Amino acid sequence: MAQEQVGRPFITNYTYQDYSGAPTNWWSLEDKDGIMYFANGFGILQFDGVNWNTIEVENGTRCLTKDSDGIIYAGGNGDFGYLEPDSKGRLQFHSLLEKVPEEHRVFSDVWEVDYFEGKVIFRTEYNLYNWDGETIKVISSEDAYHVGKIVNGIYYLRIWGRGLCYLTKDDTFELVPGGEQFSDERIYVILPYDDKTVLIGTRNKGFYLYDGKEFRPFKTEADPYVKEKIYLPGVALKDGRFVLNTFSNGCYLIDHDGKIIQKYTAKNGLADGSVDFVQVDSRGVLWMMLFNGISNVNLNSTFTILDTNMGLSSNIVFGVFKHKNMLYLSTNNGISYLEDGDKVIKHIPGTFGQSGNFFVHRDRLYGGTGGMGFIEITGKTFKYVRQSKNYDLRTRYFYKSKIDSNRVFTTHQQGITSFYFNETKNKFETESFTNKIIPLGVAGLYENKEGNLWVE
Repeated sequence: MAQEQVGRPFITNYTYQDYSGAPTNWWSLEDKDGIMYFANGFGILQFDGVNWNTIEVENGTRCLTKDSDGIIYAGGNGDFGYLEPDSKGRLQFHSLLEKVPEEHRVFSDVWEVDYFEGKVIFRTEYNLYNWDGETIKVISSEDAYHVGKIVNGIYYLRIWGRGLCYLTKDDTFELVPGGEQFSDERIYVILPYDDKTVLIGTRNKGFYLYDGKEFRPFKTEADPYVKEKIYLPGVALKDGRFVLNTFSNGCYLIDHDGKIIQKYTAKNGLADGSVDFVQVDSRGVLWMMLFNGISNVNLNSTFTILDTNMGLSSNIVFGVFKHKNMLYLSTNNGISYLEDGDKVIKHIPGTFGQSGNFFVHRDRLYGGTGGMGFIEITGKTFKYVRQSKNYDLRTRYFYKSKIDSNRVFTTHQQGITSFYFNETKNKFETESFTNKIIPLGVAGLYENKEGNLWVE
């Protein structure tokens, strides 16, 4: 089971000024060369990781897919078609509207496009336009089409007033067993849970696991965040994790059991909480299409940011150390901690001054600050080992002896002090001090095998 990540993820945000397009983006796609394409209000954006380009499409685009040959198809407002290079190798949009039977040429948005069994399927509110490379077959419905998805070789589509259906070989739609319960309940997530089970996500009733016979409720930790806000399509990762997106509350990375691993929201770095589409590319980068921009985050990286958004008094941190169930941070003003399972960094009351590194001796944690001296950290509190008086021990960094583990050295503005652990008293005591060497700044100490100290 994956553990929830602590801290703010490394999210990269792109604004409409960066890509010179409309603010709103609806879809994303990666071609065979790793170049990204985005359905945008001004057309189709191209991005190679450095440079942006816009392929103009009148009235913009809303959805993208590619066929087995890598040809990219796009649907927009009142039109759909494909991309093809011109004589100079630049991709241009070519409309398929003239291939549509005349009585079906007038429509508004193409909401989705999929590639299924050798055909490209463009979905509008009441029609499916099936392009086989030569002709277009139209599958019409008196009941409006809602959201569709291909999972485990089956084309699922929710139809208003009917429920969750599947496309037959005869190009008709039949209800799946129990699918009628979604006649009035909107479905936005249809993803493979495994090779036999489908994850269904609804707007108001939560998630279900569908095995082809019945729908079983599936509780997740993301439920409170996505209820009444979930949007299409979500992503199923190969390792069993899922990404769920919402139209107003960001994205959520969950494990196979529904436990939250990470949140991507406006509170922790996402440029906009309205996420219209999500996709994971071949590099493991999660792309989030926003109502106001484009964002991405590398799912291969577990690095996160701990900062003032989590309670730090300052973003200046000199050291981080995990001890027992606490993550300790030495800051510009004392020592703070983050307890396992908590989301808020707290300050250890009474600590002050610039702090440095930490060290453990006999399962006890020690450190120091320039304003306090040498201290022992006891959970959420501290006690003095040697208090600085009139700035006579403005210490921050400690160095354990390699020859005798009971001895530690520290440098400070007055010189070098050694402390030795008294077995009888069960505590460190001052052993010796010299002011013959005054270290400059944060000096490093090095002990050779003879026990001699070298000062950096």
